[in-house]
This record gives sequence, structure tokens and C-alpha cells, in this order.
Amino acid sequence: MKKRKILSMLLTWAVALSCCLPAVQASDDTVREETIGISIWFEGESTTNGGWQQAVSLSAGTDIHLETIRPGSVIAVDYQSEATPELILQSWSEEIQTDWGSGQLQNGYWLKVAPAKIEAGTAYFYYEDIIASYQKSVPNYASYGMDFPFLHILYVGDRGKPLTVTKVSMFPEESMKNLRFVTFNSNGGTPVASVQVMKSERLSVLPEPERKGYLFQGWYTDNKTFQNLFSIDTAIEEDLILYAKWEKDAENFPDDIQDITALELVMDMGLGWNLGNTLDTSGDWLQGSSVQSFETGWGNPVTTAAMIKAVKDAGFNTVRIPVSWGQHMGPAPNYTIDPAWMSRVEEIVGYVLDQGMYAIINAHNDNDWLYPSPEKEADAVVQLEKLWTQVAEHFKDYGDHLIFEVMNEPRLAGTPYEWTGGTPESRQVVNHFSDVAVQAIRAAGGNNEYRYIMVPPYCASLSTETLNDLVLPDDDRLIVSVHSYSPYSFAMDENGTTKWGTASDQRQLVAEFDRVYERYVKRGIPVVIGEFGSINKNNLDQRKIWATYYTQEARRRNIACIWWDNGGLSSGHESFGIFDRRKLQWQYPGLVTALLNGIRLADGIPVEPDDSGSSGNPSGGRPSGGGGGGGGGGGSSVSSDSTSTNQATSVAEVTTGTTNNTEKIKQLAGTGYVTGLLVSKDLEKRTPVTIEVGDAYNGKTIYVSNYISALNILLETDAAIVKDGKATVYCEKAGEFAVRTGNQLGDINGDDKITLQDLMLALNMYKKGSVTASMEGMAAAALDGNSTDITLRDLMVLMNLYRQSA
Repeated sequence: MKKRKILSMLLTWAVALSCCLPAVQASDDTVREETIGISIWFEGESTTNGGWQQAVSLSAGTDIHLETIRPGSVIAVDYQSEATPELILQSWSEEIQTDWGSGQLQNGYWLKVAPAKIEAGTAYFYYEDIIASYQKSVPNYASYGMDFPFLHILYVGDRGKPLTVTKVSMFPEESMKNLRFVTFNSNGGTPVASVQVMKSERLSVLPEPERKGYLFQGWYTDNKTFQNLFSIDTAIEEDLILYAKWEKDAENFPDDIQDITALELVMDMGLGWNLGNTLDTSGDWLQGSSVQSFETGWGNPVTTAAMIKAVKDAGFNTVRIPVSWGQHMGPAPNYTIDPAWMSRVEEIVGYVLDQGMYAIINAHNDNDWLYPSPEKEADAVVQLEKLWTQVAEHFKDYGDHLIFEVMNEPRLAGTPYEWTGGTPESRQVVNHFSDVAVQAIRAAGGNNEYRYIMVPPYCASLSTETLNDLVLPDDDRLIVSVHSYSPYSFAMDENGTTKWGTASDQRQLVAEFDRVYERYVKRGIPVVIGEFGSINKNNLDQRKIWATYYTQEARRRNIACIWWDNGGLSSGHESFGIFDRRKLQWQYPGLVTALLNGIRLADGIPVEPDDSGSSGNPSGGRPSGGGGGGGGGGGSSVSSDSTSTNQATSVAEVTTGTTNNTEKIKQLAGTGYVTGLLVSKDLEKRTPVTIEVGDAYNGKTIYVSNYISALNILLETDAAIVKDGKATVYCEKAGEFAVRTGNQLGDINGDDKITLQDLMLALNMYKKGSVTASMEGMAAAALDGNSTDITLRDLMVLMNLYRQSA
């Protein structure tokens, strides 16, 4: 969507809201009884007569004659579509004016609407006006085969997956303010759809999900202590998320399976590391070779227990073991796996489990036979079923620290569709593959009934179309597996940029994380990024900045990340290696620290110092810190008497006096504060610090920024809710920074109310595309929880706040 079009659209909203004009009504009021039709257009389609052929309107059976059409109402459009609400919201918000008369019809009306909210299969629009474009008379659409005014909505999606409108209704805008949404997080149980009720109403029924090995104990409003049981007699006053509580069915639950939810297991996985280019080695030239020849065929040494211990000691808590099976399987019909190969896989799995870590084994470079085309589908599913039957049977007595991943990146290799999302048919074949594999694993019995299984979309891609077409098997112990080397230009393209950290860079990552969070994690379905990383371009400082932001934002959304290490320790193409397996040393210990610090920051744990220096050259040894387990990067905080030259001995003290709801804090002054990391003099570096906040700040939201005039500053974080007297904050440069204690969200100008001026200020920030506003205004405008930039989401939320306060 072009920014200037959005600006024009939002300015239209602002003007309409500041002084709503009375609607121009037809003289005989006939238009009040007309049906509102829905025209669905695909992005890129012409709006000429030829484009009309792509229009989809309500069928006669679902047309609803609205009692009234008046400004100040809300149009509710119930729809069914495989498209994501995110896409629909973006595309519909682009089409703010719907003009069916100007320049086309002699007598026409157009409806002026503003997108409000999309939830649970319904899109809500504020209907602001109906305006006669030429004459004040009933519109005549006969020449176009239409007999009612249309509400034009742009829909971006696949032609093969049209949006179906099932109902259109209208109610007063006041009702929209009173609409409440209830989301059910089944915590590893069968998914439950969201519902909507009016404020103060009660739910008519409470669903009862199912979960293998557990007994459902009810819905709770808290997901930690489960103290607040929700009753069906409770009136819904605000939007609500309910969490399912489970108790283990002691009579039928294995002893070596953890009594935790799916999301808790993924969070316990912490930071992961890939044993890449080892057991996944393949090639015709290796056919008939020994197990060791395969393991070392792509240049990496034989894996040892000492290697895996070094990975654990560095702070990782998961090892993904990519395995290729095709060249180690016999012919049809049995496809028997070579016992020597199975034994070696089991041996390395043992190295990982002996360290208390999670181990993941998959079917990796098997795309030659596991090819997702309809032509190869039948043969592939037979071999795939035989593969996972044998693997599951062999490991059936292993506990849930062993995870199976049914495929790696199933794709149409060697075609133009390989890396572009595939085809609708290939995406459906991938779904079939997953169904077959999951059923084979479960049928093997033992602990496989409870084992978590990772299932990828086509090519493990995070694209909208691959996620749209991903249909998970009917199973309550699945993890969605995706890969993300993002942004590609920085992370994977050897000829791409060496720098990272702009608002656009951060926006791209956040959009990807939000996409899977909203679709899966929010509903209790875990997500693991099974591969991520950035190649070495002699830009270590930039890689560390990216790494901390990446793992922090993923962790904030309960997504686990596993670094792709293929052993490539040079620079340029495929240089994802960070661990020298021969020397048992970390090639870039500062990068490992940065990865772990992102998780620590998201968990509110003190970060560890980077003692590796800021040079792009590698250094040996392993990073300090460690401690696997839950956070994947625990470790102790930095002591105040440390003598490191890169580390401050104290962080800040609050001085007296306030200015514009801001209390100044001077860097490196005072005592009694806990330092988290060094204070950098390099603007390109992020320098997280932890401040112990006194009672004066307890329970308040704080915002931290530098006081550096005329510089475009990107904040590493925006808001930290102070709990138990502590908060995690950031600064980027030695000097003064500030803690904001006043303005409510949306109150950009600090006048204790949300006005049209706040909206215009936000529009100006959005237009600039960079953060140059005051810290107070920036924080107040960051309505989506990310103050690195002002996004369309911020503007949408601010618009709704303005409406509510008007």
C-alpha cells in the first residue's frame, strides 16, 4: 500500500471526524431500504467494465434489506475465507472511498466507510455517510445489472480462494463501542474459535476442548497461577482471553512426559542450535559409503559428546539434528532403514538428551523422493509412511525431550515455484504428507502418542499464501515449523546490505512474528523457527544488533528460534557457522551473547556483558553466561564491582524536578542500580541496561530515550511495565536519557486528552517515516507496543481511541 494513499485516506477520516456533515438522502427515502451489496475485487484488477466480471456480491438468499442507512452506524460483514484477517484489514483499509457514481453513473451514490476491526470472521466498518454524486434521487444501476448501491471492498488474495460473504448487518456505532471479543487459548488442547458478545452480556455456552492424557478443568482468566476460574454467569465487560486449565490423567499418563502445555514446552526449548551439514549430507557420489563418510561428507568433523556439551555450556537448550534418510533406505515396498544409520542417529540424540536438552530429528534433504507434486504424491506417501513408522517405533520409549519434525522444506525444487510459495496443488500435497507422517508416528504407540511433532507449511515459508494453505492434521500435540532468514538482503544475500536496524528492517521482522503469533500462538498452537541466521559479511556488530532484536521479539511472542549452523566459518555465501567444532570454540562469542541477551531481555532477566570486543574479526573461547533450561539463557547479572573496561559500574540516579512529565536520569551517576551491559559510544550499537526502579515508579509504564537532538534514533524497546520494583530499559549512547511517567497512550501532545491534534501529530510522524519526535510524544503514539516507528496499526488504534473519546 502506498504511503501517500494511506495519508490521504487518514486525513479524510480526520476531517470527517472533526466535522461530520449531514448525509444527503434521496428525496423519497427509498435508498434507506436498499440492500448494501459487497463487491470483492482482487489487487491489480481493473475497475473498468472488464473488471466487473470479477465482482462477487451477496446472493439473493443472503441479501439483507437494512432498516436504516444512516451515518454513525457500523456495517458488519460476516465472511468465510482462507485469507488472514491481517491481509483483509490492510486491503480493506486501503479502499476508504467507494465511488460508484463519479465518472461512471448518471445517477449514483457512494458509501463512505472506515475500517474498524476484524475479529472472529467478521469485519466491522464505520459507516460515515452516503452521498449523492450527481442527483438527489434513487440510484439507477439498471445499465450495469445492479439494483442497489455497492460497498466496494478491496480484497487481496488468491483467485482460487475467494472471500465468501455470508451476512451483512448494520447497527448503531454505539454498539460497536460495546462489542466485546472472547478468545479461547486451549493451551495445547483442540483449538476453539473466538466469539463476540455485546458489553455486559454473558456467553451462552462454554466450549470443552480435549487434550490427550489430560482432563479439562475449566477456563481461567490467568494463564500462570490459574486462580481466577471463569464462570458462564460472568458478564463480559472488556475483550477477554480465556485459558484452558488441564490436569494430568494420572492413570493414563507416561512418567517420562512432562506435565506442561505446548507453549511451555516451546519456551523451555530456549535458544536452539542446528547440527547442520552433518547427518543431512547427501549426494550420488556418497552412495554406498560408510556412515562416517556421510557424516563428514560436506566438510564437518564427526560429532562428539564434547561438541554437544559445549553447545549446552554456551546457553543453548535445543539441538536440531537434520537427518537425510533416502540414501539409507532399502527398496520398495519395505524401504528398510540401514540399522547402522539409525544407530548413529540415536547415538547423537543421546548426546543431546544426556545434557538435558531437547533434540529434534527430521527428514531433511529428502526432497528428491519427498517431492510435493501431484505426480509423485502417491509414491512419496508410501515411503514417508514407512520412514516415520520405523523411526517412531525405534524411539517409542524416549520421552518428550525428543521431538520429531516430519519434513524440512518440502518444495518444488528446480521449478520457478521453488522459493515463491509453490502452487495451490503443491501446498495441498505438503498437507497430505504431514497427515501421513503424523498418523504413522501416533500409530507406533508408546510415548509417540504424546510426542510433539513439528509440521511445516510449504518450504517452511512464513509467507501469507503458504500459511493460508497450511492445514494442520487433527492432532493436539503439534508445533508449526517455519524458517526465517529475514531480511534476506542482510541475513542471506552475500551481495546484500551489511547493515541492519532501520525502522523498515524492524517492521519486517515484527510483521513476520505477528503473522504466526496471531494465527497460531495466540490460540495455543506453538511455533518454532527451526532455522534462522545471518551470514558473515565482516559486519559482526550489525549481526549482534540484529540477533538481539530477533530473539527478543520472537521470545516476546513465545516463539522459539534455532540458529542454522552449517559449519561455514569463512565469510560470504552460506557462512552461517558460529561454532568451530574442531576447536570446540565459539567463532563469534559476542554474537552468541547477543542471541541469548535477546531472550533474557524478553524474560526480564539481567543481560550478560559482551566481552568479545566490537571488531568484525572472530575470536576464540565461548561466551560468558549460559544456563540452559527455561529461558535458554539464564546466568547471573553483572556485579557492580566488575573491572571490565566495557562495563559501567552503575547506571543511573533520578534527579529532582520534572519537565513535560519527564524525569531526567543522568548516566553513570549514583549507586544502588544494577547494570546489565556496557554503555556504548557507537550509535549503531544497542546497549541494554537494567535499572532497579524505586517505589516512585512502581506499577507505572516507563519509556526510555536519548536526549540527542537532530538525530534519528531507533529505540530498542519502548515500554516496560514496572513490576516488583524493577524494569528493563535501554539507552544507546552515554549521556542523558529520560523516564516518562505521564501521558496516556494516544495523548501525544500531553494535554491529558486525545484530540484531533494528537491524530494529526501521529500522521506527521507516520509521514516522516522516522523517529525524530520527542520521547514523550513518541511513546504516547506507539500504540502497538513498538516505538521504533509509527505504523498503520498505530494510526488505526489511535483513530478508535479518538472516536471513543469524542
